[in-house]
Amino acid sequence: MAPPLTRRRLGALILLVGAFLLTTALFLPWFTVETTGILGPGINAYQTSTQLYLGLPSWMGTVQYCSPYFGCSSAASYASESMGSTGLVAETVLFLVGGASALGLIAGSLGLAARPNPKRGASAVALALAALVLGVVAPEVYAGADILGLDGPQSSFWGYGAETNTGGYWISSWGPSAGWYLSIIASGILLTGVVLWVTPRETAGSVPSSARSEPVPASAAEGQTARPLPPPGSSLSPLRASKGSRRALWVVVTVVVIAVVVVAGALAGIAASWVKVPDQGWTIDYAGQPPSYAPSYLGTPTWSPSSTVTGWTGGRFTVELTVTSSDYLGFHNITAVAVASPFTVASVAPSLPVLVRPGETVTITVTVTMPPSGGSYALSGTITAI
Repeated sequence: MAPPLTRRRLGALILLVGAFLLTTALFLPWFTVETTGILGPGINAYQTSTQLYLGLPSWMGTVQYCSPYFGCSSAASYASESMGSTGLVAETVLFLVGGASALGLIAGSLGLAARPNPKRGASAVALALAALVLGVVAPEVYAGADILGLDGPQSSFWGYGAETNTGGYWISSWGPSAGWYLSIIASGILLTGVVLWVTPRETAGSVPSSARSEPVPASAAEGQTARPLPPPGSSLSPLRASKGSRRALWVVVTVVVIAVVVVAGALAGIAASWVKVPDQGWTIDYAGQPPSYAPSYLGTPTWSPSSTVTGWTGGRFTVELTVTSSDYLGFHNITAVAVASPFTVASVAPSLPVLVRPGETVTITVTVTMPPSGGSYALSGTITAI
């Protein structure tokens, strides 16, 4: 078995390698969506990849559009691309990975100290464990965003899809990229360094054969055995080293339990407070009259955004409703806008009633309040007209 000082320094060095790889992962893409448009057999009309990086939703360059011909020539942010929920995931994981990297670098530097200090050593072990926990949690949070109630990068973490429209036949594939894989490798290296660092040292009953012994004076009684001294590189007796190792293991267990509880509580809080609205449906009701009462003069309303809306419980978002009158003789009034529970209408602009003239198109902005509890909800709304 290697002397304790050598083992500690080796573990610290491995810890620094893992922290450095985590730092590198911050600058690599974590998710990629590949899209190819096909006009005919063997004819690829368009090919691009969308690469997603960690960062704040407002940071430019966290969303990059690349092609094999022009490289990554177009960059945007999660906010500018209306990818707010994905941006929240990227921001959360950014802090997790950044924290793990910083703690790992500090712990590794303390572990490489020339003269070991018991108090500083215990703090370094605690920092190393915290770095390990954050490093392991980060890729799991990114991959399990949908499970946590958030919108992940796609409907699934790995996937494949095809779509046919007026532009041709489109094939898409998506999955994790280099940053995500590197974070897992780095976490494994962190684990190796921590385990090597806190492995129990020699005990009183297991002293290396190379341990030095004090010489026995010539006048000593016959049969007296030599008293073993601490092994090279250690200032503690074997018994005290064993006690110190057990104490370090208890520190490790405590840090792991606290970190797991805190992370689990934070993730549970996010899932309980995050609302996802993947679908909306709006209809027009002619003052409660049956459908056969009159032709649907205002037709079927359209709304924007038509994509998934996300936000915190109790938060608000706006929907722009557009109706067009197909009645070229009569006038109609929009008198009310309502949404089904658990959503509520916070405000309507312009103020109701709104007059719709013959053949006119009118847009109404409705501010909707999110439900009081997290989850995925379909929004159902009604426009009342006479």
